[in-house]
Amino acid sequence: MNNSLSQYGWSSAEKLPDHDYNLPAIINLLPKGNLHILDAGCGNGYIANQLYELCHKADAIDLSSDGIKIAKEICPGVN
Repeated sequence: MNNSLSQYGWSSAEKLPDHDYNLPAIINLLPKGNLHILDAGCGNGYIANQLYELCHKADAIDLSSDGIKIAKEICPGVN
């Protein structure tokens, strides 16, 4: 795998500026009820974790092993 794709450079689990508009938009698009959500391109896992905390089952994937490592640390309930 191309290293530039697999190592985006995630260094923290902090909320990013785009999360302020992405997360509410995603939540508004979701149907009511508990869902099983795939966050493809999850980055550091922030959005997947927020969706999990809203009582949704969440799976998260990303090409960045740095991002996945952080995501696993901050959101152990997300697969």
